[in-house]
Amino acid sequence: MNYSGVKDTNKIDAFFQSKNESLVDHPVRLNQEWAIVGTPGWYDYGYGNQEKYSVEQFDKKKYKFASWNDRHYVDWGKSDQVISMQMLNQLREDIISVGNRKIILMTHVATHPEFVVPLPHRIYDYANAFLGAKSYESLYKEFPHIKYSLMGHVHFRKVFQGADTTYISACLGNKRHWSVKDVKIQLEKTLVVIDI
Repeated sequence: MNYSGVKDTNKIDAFFQSKNESLVDHPVRLNQEWAIVGTPGWYDYGYGNQEKYSVEQFDKKKYKFASWNDRHYVDWGKSDQVISMQMLNQLREDIISVGNRKIILMTHVATHPEFVVPLPHRIYDYANAFLGAKSYESLYKEFPHIKYSLMGHVHFRKVFQGADTTYISACLGNKRHWSVKDVKIQLEKTLVVIDI
């Protein structure tokens, strides 16, 4: 099925969730000790500057002369906060379903403040709203057996060691993010090995 040009994001999401490879509602139990749980996640505006911008301003996904691509290509039929919370609730159910196994959590959106641009910032006061989901931070307190959290979306690479969790953004990005314009070198630099 080809979804090129389809804007109903629920149909696209259902297509990907129907695949055996999807982690949504299908966590992978690696063994008796470890599991992989994941979701694309969705932004909740929580990392944007809430004092400077209202929810209505974030909903427009337009900042001065620039607009967020999702404004043109995504239509959930619900607010971003509702979608974000639905994905968070599904993720919570999936974590519970694997019991007390150590978790490798995978999301597309950023779920930790170390992986967005520090505020205040002229552009990211607004743009951070679309980089991650602040509400997902609650998972790390609720489930301290999340030992690794892999995330993307931000187009930079970083590892941050928290008290119980190692947070990893191993984004490939694209040429404008690379100091060396060689795809092989960039692939090698972005690879992360987790020894369990």
